[in-house]
Amino acid sequence: MAAIVYVDHENIPFQKYDKLLGTVLQGTKILCYKIFASTRDIAKLDEFTRLKHKYILCQRPVTRDKNSADISLVIEVMKDLHRNPAVQRFIIFSNDSDFIPVCKEVQESGKLCWLIIDSLNANENSDKIYDRVIDIGKELRLIEQKEEEERKEKITLELLEKKSAEEKKLAEEKKLAEEKKKVLRKKIKNLLDEFKSCNYFQKDGKKINLTRFQFILQNADVDWKDFDMSYSAFLKTYLPAGYKRDGNFIIPS
Repeated sequence: MAAIVYVDHENIPFQKYDKLLGTVLQGTKILCYKIFASTRDIAKLDEFTRLKHKYILCQRPVTRDKNSADISLVIEVMKDLHRNPAVQRFIIFSNDSDFIPVCKEVQESGKLCWLIIDSLNANENSDKIYDRVIDIGKELRLIEQKEEEERKEKITLELLEKKSAEEKKLAEEKKLAEEKKKVLRKKIKNLLDEFKSCNYFQKDGKKINLTRFQFILQNADVDWKDFDMSYSAFLKTYLPAGYKRDGNFIIPS
Protein backbone atom coordinates (compact mmCIF):
# COMPACT_ATOMS: atom_id res chain seq x y z
CA MET A 1 0.00 0.00 0.00
CA ALA A 2 1.62 3.25 -1.20
CA ALA A 3 2.08 6.07 1.27
CA ILE A 4 3.43 9.59 1.63
CA VAL A 5 4.96 10.85 4.86
CA TYR A 6 4.31 14.48 5.78
CA VAL A 7 6.87 15.78 8.27
CA ASP A 8 6.12 18.84 10.40
CA HIS A 9 9.80 19.70 10.89
CA GLU A 10 9.04 22.84 12.89
CA ASN A 11 7.31 20.62 15.43
CA ILE A 12 9.60 17.58 15.37
CA PRO A 13 13.26 17.64 14.23
CA PHE A 14 13.29 15.24 11.28
CA GLN A 15 17.04 14.49 11.33
CA LYS A 16 16.69 13.04 14.83
CA TYR A 17 14.38 10.30 13.55
CA ASP A 18 15.36 9.94 9.89
CA LYS A 19 16.85 6.44 10.19
CA LEU A 20 14.34 5.28 12.79
CA LEU A 21 11.42 6.22 10.55
CA GLY A 22 12.58 3.65 8.03
CA THR A 23 12.47 1.01 10.76
CA VAL A 24 9.03 1.80 12.20
CA LEU A 25 7.56 2.09 8.69
CA GLN A 26 9.21 -1.08 7.41
CA GLY A 27 6.89 -2.91 5.02
CA THR A 28 5.18 0.31 3.96
CA LYS A 29 5.80 1.49 0.40
CA ILE A 30 6.86 5.11 0.91
CA LEU A 31 6.54 7.15 -2.28
CA CYS A 32 8.24 10.16 -0.73
CA TYR A 33 8.81 12.22 2.38
CA LYS A 34 7.48 15.77 2.23
CA ILE A 35 9.24 17.85 4.84
CA PHE A 36 7.82 21.21 5.85
CA ALA A 37 10.56 23.45 7.21
CA SER A 38 12.06 26.91 7.08
CA THR A 39 15.10 27.73 4.96
CA ARG A 40 17.16 28.01 8.14
CA ASP A 41 16.09 24.53 9.35
CA ILE A 42 16.77 22.94 5.97
CA ALA A 43 20.26 24.47 5.93
CA LYS A 44 21.05 22.60 9.15
CA LEU A 45 20.43 19.20 7.52
CA ASP A 46 23.27 17.24 5.95
CA GLU A 47 23.52 17.25 2.16
CA PHE A 48 22.44 13.61 1.75
CA THR A 49 19.24 14.20 3.72
CA ARG A 50 18.49 17.37 1.74
CA LEU A 51 18.87 15.56 -1.59
CA LYS A 52 16.91 12.47 -0.55
CA HIS A 53 13.58 14.13 0.31
CA LYS A 54 11.17 16.75 -0.97
CA TYR A 55 11.10 19.99 1.00
CA ILE A 56 8.33 22.57 1.20
CA LEU A 57 9.70 25.88 2.40
CA CYS A 58 7.68 27.48 5.19
CA GLN A 59 7.88 30.82 6.92
CA ARG A 60 7.70 31.45 10.63
CA PRO A 61 4.17 31.56 12.20
CA VAL A 62 1.84 33.89 10.34
CA THR A 63 -1.00 33.82 12.89
CA ARG A 64 -1.36 33.00 16.54
CA ASP A 65 -3.21 29.78 15.81
CA LYS A 66 -1.63 28.47 12.64
CA ASN A 67 1.86 28.55 11.25
CA SER A 68 3.03 28.26 7.69
CA ALA A 69 4.11 24.62 8.12
CA ASP A 70 0.69 23.52 9.38
CA ILE A 71 -1.12 25.27 6.54
CA SER A 72 1.28 23.99 3.88
CA LEU A 73 1.04 20.44 5.20
CA VAL A 74 -2.77 20.43 5.06
CA ILE A 75 -2.70 21.83 1.51
CA GLU A 76 -0.24 19.13 0.37
CA VAL A 77 -2.34 16.35 1.91
CA MET A 78 -5.46 17.62 0.15
CA LYS A 79 -3.61 17.96 -3.17
CA ASP A 80 -2.30 14.39 -2.97
CA LEU A 81 -5.68 13.09 -1.81
CA HIS A 82 -7.43 14.40 -4.93
CA ARG A 83 -4.62 14.20 -7.49
CA ASN A 84 -2.76 11.02 -6.61
CA PRO A 85 -5.10 8.00 -6.36
CA ALA A 86 -2.11 5.66 -5.86
CA VAL A 87 -1.64 7.02 -2.36
CA GLN A 88 -3.71 4.92 0.03
CA ARG A 89 -2.00 5.86 3.28
CA PHE A 90 -1.29 9.38 4.51
CA ILE A 91 1.24 9.49 7.34
CA ILE A 92 1.58 12.72 9.33
CA PHE A 93 4.66 13.16 11.52
CA SER A 94 3.79 15.79 14.14
CA ASN A 95 2.81 16.31 17.77
CA ASP A 96 0.20 18.89 16.80
CA SER A 97 -3.48 18.17 17.18
CA ASP A 98 -4.23 20.55 14.28
CA PHE A 99 -4.47 17.82 11.66
CA ILE A 100 -7.59 16.03 12.89
CA PRO A 101 -9.85 17.71 10.28
CA VAL A 102 -7.60 16.68 7.40
CA CYS A 103 -7.36 13.18 8.89
CA LYS A 104 -11.15 12.87 8.78
CA GLU A 105 -11.12 14.14 5.19
CA VAL A 106 -8.67 11.38 4.24
CA GLN A 107 -10.75 8.72 6.01
CA GLU A 108 -13.97 9.90 4.35
CA SER A 109 -12.22 9.32 1.03
CA GLY A 110 -11.77 5.66 2.00
CA LYS A 111 -8.07 5.96 2.74
CA LEU A 112 -5.94 5.58 5.85
CA CYS A 113 -4.38 8.32 7.92
CA TRP A 114 -1.60 7.56 10.39
CA LEU A 115 0.01 9.81 12.96
CA ILE A 116 3.60 9.57 14.18
CA ILE A 117 4.43 11.39 17.42
CA ASP A 118 7.52 11.72 19.57
CA SER A 119 5.97 13.17 22.70
CA LEU A 120 4.21 11.66 25.69
CA ASN A 121 2.21 14.89 25.81
CA ALA A 122 0.67 14.45 22.38
CA ASN A 123 -3.12 14.32 22.07
CA GLU A 124 -4.18 11.31 24.13
CA ASN A 125 -7.27 10.85 21.96
CA SER A 126 -5.24 10.54 18.77
CA ASP A 127 -5.48 6.75 18.73
CA LYS A 128 -9.27 7.07 18.62
CA ILE A 129 -9.12 9.34 15.58
CA TYR A 130 -6.24 8.15 13.40
CA ASP A 131 -6.10 4.67 11.90
CA ARG A 132 -2.78 4.13 13.62
CA VAL A 133 -0.63 6.14 16.03
CA ILE A 134 3.09 5.40 16.33
CA ASP A 135 5.04 6.81 19.28
CA ILE A 136 8.45 7.06 17.65
CA GLY A 137 9.75 8.82 20.76
CA LYS A 138 9.03 5.65 22.72
CA GLU A 139 10.87 3.61 20.09
CA LEU A 140 13.85 5.96 20.37
CA ARG A 141 13.81 5.77 24.16
CA LEU A 142 13.83 1.97 23.99
CA ILE A 143 16.77 2.07 21.57
CA GLU A 144 18.63 4.56 23.77
CA GLN A 145 17.88 2.44 26.84
CA LYS A 146 19.21 -0.64 25.07
CA GLU A 147 22.31 1.25 23.92
CA GLU A 148 22.88 2.49 27.48
CA GLU A 149 22.55 -1.06 28.84
CA GLU A 150 24.98 -2.31 26.20
CA ARG A 151 27.37 0.55 27.05
CA LYS A 152 27.24 -0.31 30.76
CA GLU A 153 27.67 -4.01 29.97
CA LYS A 154 30.70 -3.19 27.80
CA ILE A 155 32.22 -1.05 30.56
CA THR A 156 31.59 -3.81 33.12
CA LEU A 157 33.19 -6.38 30.81
CA GLU A 158 36.18 -4.11 30.20
CA LEU A 159 36.59 -3.57 33.96
CA LEU A 160 36.40 -7.32 34.58
CA GLU A 161 38.94 -7.97 31.83
CA LYS A 162 41.18 -5.23 33.24
CA LYS A 163 40.84 -6.66 36.76
CA SER A 164 41.57 -10.15 35.46
CA ALA A 165 44.63 -8.88 33.59
CA GLU A 166 45.84 -7.01 36.67
CA GLU A 167 45.30 -10.07 38.88
CA LYS A 168 47.16 -12.20 36.34
CA LYS A 169 49.98 -9.67 36.22
CA LEU A 170 50.18 -9.55 40.03
CA ALA A 171 50.19 -13.35 40.20
CA GLU A 172 52.98 -13.50 37.62
CA GLU A 173 54.95 -10.81 39.47
CA LYS A 174 54.44 -12.66 42.75
CA LYS A 175 55.56 -15.91 41.17
CA LEU A 176 58.60 -14.20 39.65
CA ALA A 177 59.43 -12.61 43.01
CA GLU A 178 59.21 -16.00 44.71
CA GLU A 179 61.48 -17.49 42.08
CA LYS A 180 63.96 -14.67 42.62
CA LYS A 181 63.81 -15.28 46.37
CA LYS A 182 64.53 -18.96 45.85
CA VAL A 183 67.48 -18.16 43.58
CA LEU A 184 68.83 -15.58 46.03
CA ARG A 185 68.38 -17.87 49.03
CA LYS A 186 70.23 -20.60 47.16
CA LYS A 187 73.01 -18.18 46.24
CA ILE A 188 73.37 -16.99 49.85
CA LYS A 189 73.23 -20.57 51.12
CA ASN A 190 76.00 -21.57 48.72
CA LEU A 191 78.09 -18.68 50.04
CA LEU A 192 77.51 -19.67 53.64
CA ASP A 193 78.07 -23.34 52.93
CA GLU A 194 81.32 -22.47 51.21
CA PHE A 195 82.51 -20.41 54.14
CA LYS A 196 81.37 -23.11 56.52
CA SER A 197 83.34 -25.76 54.66
CA CYS A 198 86.42 -23.52 54.72
CA ASN A 199 86.08 -22.99 58.47
CA TYR A 200 85.51 -19.28 57.81
CA PHE A 201 83.16 -19.07 60.76
CA GLN A 202 84.93 -17.85 63.87
CA LYS A 203 86.13 -20.65 66.07
CA ASP A 204 84.57 -19.18 69.20
CA GLY A 205 80.99 -20.17 68.37
CA LYS A 206 81.26 -20.49 64.59
CA LYS A 207 79.76 -17.05 63.91
CA ILE A 208 79.86 -14.55 61.03
CA ASN A 209 79.57 -10.90 62.00
CA LEU A 210 76.62 -9.18 60.26
CA THR A 211 78.83 -6.35 59.01
CA ARG A 212 81.27 -8.89 57.62
CA PHE A 213 78.38 -10.68 55.95
CA GLN A 214 77.43 -7.48 54.08
CA PHE A 215 80.85 -7.43 52.47
CA ILE A 216 80.51 -11.11 51.63
CA LEU A 217 77.21 -10.38 49.86
CA GLN A 218 78.59 -7.35 48.02
CA ASN A 219 81.51 -9.43 46.75
CA ALA A 220 78.90 -11.81 45.38
CA ASP A 221 77.06 -8.88 43.68
CA VAL A 222 74.22 -8.91 46.21
CA ASP A 223 73.37 -5.57 47.84
CA TRP A 224 70.56 -5.69 50.39
CA LYS A 225 69.88 -1.98 49.78
CA ASP A 226 68.48 -2.88 46.35
CA PHE A 227 65.58 -4.72 47.97
CA ASP A 228 63.80 -1.70 49.49
CA MET A 229 63.93 -3.11 53.03
CA SER A 230 66.07 -2.92 56.13
CA TYR A 231 69.08 -5.17 56.60
CA SER A 232 67.25 -7.01 59.38
CA ALA A 233 64.23 -7.55 57.13
CA PHE A 234 66.51 -8.70 54.33
CA LEU A 235 68.14 -11.30 56.58
CA LYS A 236 64.76 -12.45 57.86
CA THR A 237 63.50 -12.85 54.30
CA TYR A 238 66.51 -14.31 52.54
CA LEU A 239 68.58 -16.12 55.17
CA PRO A 240 68.43 -19.75 53.98
CA ALA A 241 67.46 -22.81 55.95
CA GLY A 242 70.32 -24.14 58.06
CA TYR A 243 71.35 -20.68 59.23
CA LYS A 244 69.90 -18.15 61.62
CA ARG A 245 70.61 -14.75 63.10
CA ASP A 246 72.02 -14.62 66.61
CA GLY A 247 72.29 -10.99 67.72
CA ASN A 248 74.95 -9.39 65.52
CA PHE A 249 76.01 -12.71 64.05
CA ILE A 250 74.89 -15.41 61.65
CA ILE A 251 75.35 -18.95 62.88
CA PRO A 252 74.57 -22.41 61.58
CA SER A 253 71.28 -23.59 63.09
